[in-house]
Amino acid sequence: MIRLAAIEVRAQTAAGTFAGLLELDRGLQVISADNAYGKSLAMKTVAWCLGVEPIFGIYNDDPTCFPEAVLARLENPGSAYAQVLSSECRILLVHEDGRKLGLTRAIKGDSSFVLVEEHDAAGVVRESRLSARRLTM
Repeated sequence: MIRLAAIEVRAQTAAGTFAGLLELDRGLQVISADNAYGKSLAMKTVAWCLGVEPIFGIYNDDPTCFPEAVLARLENPGSAYAQVLSSECRILLVHEDGRKLGLTRAIKGDSSFVLVEEHDAAGVVRESRLSARRLTM
């Protein structure tokens, strides 16, 4: 069995690096939060990293489905907005035998490829890139 273990979004801004991480346990996960807490962002991240964003009606590798906070400017509590210089998202899939697969794709930046990190059960990592083009990967 393979499960989704983590969803992460990172942004490099003029004010520094910001990141959000959602770790998931085994079994059914129910995500509940107020508006603007990242529920849709998490789901779009999974589709974006897998290259299946057309299920949301997003074509031509168009990252504008993501919120302004990862594309243009991030609001810092108690201070001014910080311009987003680059951003990316990552998902982690885990096999029951201990193997892991990390998929990372840029949101703001070069989103034309997906970085693939394969971790075997012994912890050896192999990296590769997949081309992320419309209707293919």
